[in-house]
Amino acid sequence: MLEGLFNQLAKPAPPCVIKVPPVPSGKKQREPLQATDYKAVPWVPPVPSEKTETKAKITLSTKERQKLLAYLDAIGETDRESIDEYLTGCGKDAESLARQLQQADDCLQLKTGDFTGLVQCSGCRHLSGDTCQFHGWRVVVDKWRRCTDFEPLQKTTDTELITCKSCIHFESHYKHGGGAGACHAGVMPFGACHWADTQHQCDKYQEVKR
Repeated sequence: MLEGLFNQLAKPAPPCVIKVPPVPSGKKQREPLQATDYKAVPWVPPVPSEKTETKAKITLSTKERQKLLAYLDAIGETDRESIDEYLTGCGKDAESLARQLQQADDCLQLKTGDFTGLVQCSGCRHLSGDTCQFHGWRVVVDKWRRCTDFEPLQKTTDTELITCKSCIHFESHYKHGGGAGACHAGVMPFGACHWADTQHQCDKYQEVKR
């Protein structure tokens, strides 16, 4: 009996099999792809690129260059870099060159004391304060300029065009007596202050006795 028991224990035990329940998949089954009837995309015509007009650069002639340099000398410009930059800008296109040559002509003309063809906004009926009512922009009222829309103030028998410099009420901010100043008669200026040489009408003007 004991021998049979020992023989039974000597036999290898069968492996222990543990049943593990299946783990559900976390991925959802995807539906099979269905054929889609795509509509044709309508043809869109290309937008033409905007053509930018390129203005031809101008080569300054010797005469034009001399005039522009004379203008720069008249206004006291001596910086070489600024002069080169100015001349380059003048040759950018024909319109720029014509504008700068006209400005140079006007400046050099004024240097000789010739005011032919030039006007001041202070003597124009379109001026209101420091703004031109005709063009709608602010101006330097006593600057000499060319303007085809200039309309002179109408002189009356009682009032004529005068300058503050020759009035007893004017006091300049500078020792030389010109330029900007103040009016002690309480007259409001065209702009920020009164200017000695600006021509205008004034009913409180009293000439300085010399």
